[in-house]
Amino acid sequence: MTSNVRLLSAVLVALSIAGCGKSSDTNTTPTTPTTPTTPTTPTQTNRAPVIGGVTVSPGFAVSGLTSVTMNASASDADGDPLTYPWSFGGPSVTGASASAKLAGDGAVAVQVIVSDGKGGTASDSRTVTVGTMTGSWDFAVLATCGVDPREKPAVFTLTQTGGTVTGSLAFPGNFCNINPGTHSEIPASTPGSIDDQGNFALPRVAAGSFLDIRLANGKMDSTGRKVIGQVFNSGFVGETFTLTKK
Repeated sequence: MTSNVRLLSAVLVALSIAGCGKSSDTNTTPTTPTTPTTPTTPTQTNRAPVIGGVTVSPGFAVSGLTSVTMNASASDADGDPLTYPWSFGGPSVTGASASAKLAGDGAVAVQVIVSDGKGGTASDSRTVTVGTMTGSWDFAVLATCGVDPREKPAVFTLTQTGGTVTGSLAFPGNFCNINPGTHSEIPASTPGSIDDQGNFALPRVAAGSFLDIRLANGKMDSTGRKVIGQVFNSGFVGETFTLTKK
């Protein structure tokens, strides 16, 4: 009897252990594999162009007449196509190589702004000195006239339109035998002239019955504020004259 009880107990224990193992296997939920995340490609930041060199020539120009050549070289790390707009206080031009006739009186900044079309830019500039005959000029002759020095300045008031120069000559003080206050217009039939190289001439200007001169071989210097040449007629035989801008 005791043996049977022990056997029954052993069977029950075995069944209990087997049941616990089965219950554990039944209640385990399998894990679903995680799908790998696709890496995000980073957005590349736009890089601005880089200017390698700029040239603007010549450094002196006669307003509205002298053709100024502009050149620029640039590179772009992203390989973007580049544009080259130039500005100089007037109508702009575009191109890695371009030319224009500048207008003004004095220093004119010529600037290029290279653009990649995506917001990236680079700029550089050069200065051109521009001269014009428009304005007031002290007129002096390096010679003498009796006891009065001819270098006492008379004053030309001139207007340059293209290559044509018009205006008047006034004498605020003594100049040879010409009375102070004398005024003379440059004849419309014989206006003065200036070319793209700064060569200046004035065929005729008269004042009263004494002065009737012509100015020849004049040359505007690279400052745009002085013209030196020769004066003829009315006793002058090629003496040096100067026009100095006021």
